[in-house]
Parts: sequence; C-alpha cells; structure tokens
Amino acid sequence: MHNDVPDGLKRHLAQSVDGVIEVLRERYAFARLVAIDGVDGAGKSALGAQLAIAFAGALHIDLDTFLVPKTDKFVAALRMDELAEALRLPAHKFVSGVCMIRVLEVLSVRADDTDIC
Repeated sequence: MHNDVPDGLKRHLAQSVDGVIEVLRERYAFARLVAIDGVDGAGKSALGAQLAIAFAGALHIDLDTFLVPKTDKFVAALRMDELAEALRLPAHKFVSGVCMIRVLEVLSVRADDTDIC
C-alpha cells in the first residue's frame, strides 16, 4: 500500500480485505476461480495478491502480465493461449484485470456452482 495513504484509510482498507477473505472462506471455499474486475488503478492486482496469500496454495494471475505491448484493444492484446494454460492449473486462482467478463467469454470459461464465484 502506498506510503501517502492516511493511517485511518489503511486500517479501513485492511478491514475491508479481511471482510472479503471472510466471505470467500464462508461462501465460496469451493470456487476454483475468483475474477476481480475494475477500472485502472482500482487496486485489483493488490487485492488479488493479498487474497492469494490469504488462501495458502492459491495463485494470483494478473491479466497485465499477458499483455502484448503497444496494442490498442485490451482483450485483443492478451496472449490468450498462455492465459488459458494458466487458468487450467489445478490451484485456486484469483484473476485480476479489466474486462474480466469478456476475457472469460473469449476463453469459454463459464461460471457454475462448482468452479467460479
């Protein structure tokens, strides 16, 4: 977390992340994939990394690591074959990035009661 964030806000954010962890443990312990979507700079990657730490053995997959540089369209700029391979890993996964619904559609990944929350 950035050093310029006031201490009160840091505590609030930490409590919020703890709340997300609690809900995931209580309601979505079975989920193999949790997608985190949002606008640039919203903290998706930081949240995904924190969640992966909180769930021992889980992976954080950041869509930005699959981007082809200097490409106009985000979804079209992803190396989909590599991303699909990462999503097939047997571990629980927290995937963060923009356009998550579209990315999952392109990869034919669908939510069901046993795989995705």
